[in-house]
Amino acid sequence: LEKELVLHEYVVKNTTYDYENYINKTVPEDSYTAYGALIIGKAVCDGYAHTMKLLLNIAGLEAKVVVGYAGESHAWNMVKIDGEYYHLDATLDDPIPDEGNEVRYTYFNLSDAQMSKDHEWNRNEYITDTSEKFQYLQSIYHAALDSPWIYFSNILDGKKLYKMSLDGKIKAKLNDNKSLDEVVDEKWIYYSNYFYGGYLYKIRKDGLGNTRLNTDYTNKIELQGDWIVYKNVTENKTYKIKKDGSERQLVN
Repeated sequence: LEKELVLHEYVVKNTTYDYENYINKTVPEDSYTAYGALIIGKAVCDGYAHTMKLLLNIAGLEAKVVVGYAGESHAWNMVKIDGEYYHLDATLDDPIPDEGNEVRYTYFNLSDAQMSKDHEWNRNEYITDTSEKFQYLQSIYHAALDSPWIYFSNILDGKKLYKMSLDGKIKAKLNDNKSLDEVVDEKWIYYSNYFYGGYLYKIRKDGLGNTRLNTDYTNKIELQGDWIVYKNVTENKTYKIKKDGSERQLVN
């Protein structure tokens, strides 16, 4: 599950749906392939599905591409986790227009019954199961994985900041603010607090010590050593700041 979570996040964050070419019916061949997703950074559903299959297989997981319909011709994956197959649609978990670091888990490890609400496929061609074991993951909107925990925006509770054990058995709310773009280090969660201007905040993993670090409308947060690198949305510029909120500097 941890491997699948990491690979799903990587593909969604680093691939943009080739929407302009799709609308204009000029989709290049590369967008149907893993090359388009991994090298060019653009793909349509076939490219997403073949990329997920490739990466999951390399990581030692059984996975296959499913061809069917989701309002129109569509492709997604089935992946085997803990002995059972689940549906995984990375394409539909990637917002359009692209939102950079935002990752959805709406179509992550769904059962046949859940997937069939808006997908169709020939069930005689694919090994299927009906387990809804991972239904709890659908509350996740953006996640920072730090095994055995996931820190995330809870889409079922106003995108407030939560922590949850990987098995879903333990879940706790960490604040009451709309929180996005989470990243973590050994002690802290860094996030954009959309209740307070999208400013950069940090909070301890136990939910204590919530601290504002800047007054910039912040997203695309990354950690680089002792620095936090982020985009100032208002200025459309990249800054870095020390983890204690000091030494704010323009990067580009």
